Amino acid sequence: MRYREPFCVYPRTLNSGKVVYYYQTYDPEGNRTPGRSTGALKARDARVYCMKLYREGTLGLREKRIPTMAEYSVGWWDPKTCEYLRRRQARRIMSDSYARLGRGILERDILPFFGKKRVDRITTHDIDLWMVSYVERGRSGLTANRNFGILRIMLSQAVRKGLIEVNPCDEVEPVKEVHRQVRIFTPDEVRRLFSPEAADTIWGNELYRVMNMLSASTGLRIGEVLGVTGRAVREEYVEVCGQYTQYGMFTDTKTHETRNVTIPTMVAVGLSRLKEINGDGYLFSTCTGEKPVSRKAVEDHMRRALERIGISREEQKERNLTFHKWRYFFNTTLRMGNVADSKVRELTGHKTEKMTEHYTQFDPRKFGDVKRIQEEIILGGFERDEERAKAGER
Repeated sequence: MRYREPFCVYPRTLNSGKVVYYYQTYDPEGNRTPGRSTGALKARDARVYCMKLYREGTLGLREKRIPTMAEYSVGWWDPKTCEYLRRRQARRIMSDSYARLGRGILERDILPFFGKKRVDRITTHDIDLWMVSYVERGRSGLTANRNFGILRIMLSQAVRKGLIEVNPCDEVEPVKEVHRQVRIFTPDEVRRLFSPEAADTIWGNELYRVMNMLSASTGLRIGEVLGVTGRAVREEYVEVCGQYTQYGMFTDTKTHETRNVTIPTMVAVGLSRLKEINGDGYLFSTCTGEKPVSRKAVEDHMRRALERIGISREEQKERNLTFHKWRYFFNTTLRMGNVADSKVRELTGHKTEKMTEHYTQFDPRKFGDVKRIQEEIILGGFERDEERAKAGER
């Protein structure tokens, strides 16, 4: 194999007509660097000059420039320019919200701490301090570990590109996640919330009452509820084929799969009334189905309804009673009703290997036990109260 010297010399004619020898070196990829003058008029003298610089270590061999984290992050989490996202998209379905989440964490949490550091100078110690700072600022361990995962992905890509040899995240332990006790709605609270007689006094708006009944009896996420359209509603079930995100767009469901979810009679009646108003558009809308109501409006109406049945704002905060708690409530109620876990996963969209293997798209007629429990969720003790009242009359 022919030996290649670390430089090459060549003549260059200046504007004055004088011939001076220049030299070039090579970057790590083997490409020639811009030429530099040796000041020599002969090739032999130019070579002597270059060898002298080479022995002194000042020849000017260019090393790969390592960018700062801010420079390295340009184009990251943009599906059009991010190499990692393009590679991931080629192998599995990816939602827009995932890219938005990554971009938000990068700008809000990663760059303020690491932005000015060179990528190869971010140490395990630096990352450890960053993680601990979340705990010291009173932020949740769940948030810290989620953001750490985004940083880890970015530095793994830096390893792939040869900017660093090892990922400093590999030696960092996740912080402790303190899980708050989940306190879901009680049957009595649900009964008072959805009492037909109290519809006007508790909710003041049929739209928000039906929306909460739908989630309570199906476990639909808030984005899935907001994404329900008139064309997705059938007589006994709703086709959940997407979600309306916080960014104002309709996308696939979280699992990228469509599922059919049975609905109780009272919810079906409520959806039917909304469909008369909004047609095939978004049902939970105040602009004839063009777009759904805002998430803030949903939470505000829910908080006021809870206050009207005696749950103060302080208690709501302590119990963390948000719209998402309907999902917990539905899961718990079905399991306590001895509904098979496979059916629960199919209805809620919890993606597992077992569910994927045994079910593709269920037939709502097979879920009679679910239908019974759904009716119980919404009707609560109303029918039993009527039976007791009749018995008392007799």
